[in-house]
Amino acid sequence: MWQSTAIIRGLMARAAHVPMDALIGSFQEALAYDAFGTTEAREQLGNIARGIPGDSGYSPEDKARFVKFAVEELRKEVSKPAKDVKHMIFLGSILDRSLALDPSYPAEAERTLREAVSISPTKQMLYLELAQLYLTENRIDESVAILRKALQLDTAYQEIAVNMAIVGDLAKKPEVVAEAKKYINITVTNLLLKTSH
Repeated sequence: MWQSTAIIRGLMARAAHVPMDALIGSFQEALAYDAFGTTEAREQLGNIARGIPGDSGYSPEDKARFVKFAVEELRKEVSKPAKDVKHMIFLGSILDRSLALDPSYPAEAERTLREAVSISPTKQMLYLELAQLYLTENRIDESVAILRKALQLDTAYQEIAVNMAIVGDLAKKPEVVAEAKKYINITVTNLLLKTSH
């Protein structure tokens, strides 16, 4: 119960946009219990960490400190013998969004996401994260290749086809856009666009 309360305090600290020391401290408190809720505390920490790099309310140094703290905690989760792909997605996603904060992050993000794909090769969200990483690093051909692979798993997953079309358009590769369009259901895509606004 005390750990749950500490986790909630951490979430409230983020919502209140407290100084970075207080935000980190609230999660350190939750993690110090080292009890059943530790995994949940790390998951919440991971959720928050994905948004920190884009938060203009913190200095680059504070962002780097928070991301480093979150990455260290999530590494503990993914190093367990029974790996949970969800934590690998969190870690890969945080590393991808934080590429500018540490030059070692891209290689670790790729390793983490590739390992996650090997553990769960039918989970298309993993392919999306990996494609995003490649796109961020301007590795267009690899991004398209991984989206193709994901699309082959289930052509009905519209987000994959739409992302492939966007990557093709950004890279000025009309053949990729044309390939992706074959799988795009306009009715579903329009519905997705309407609900995302």
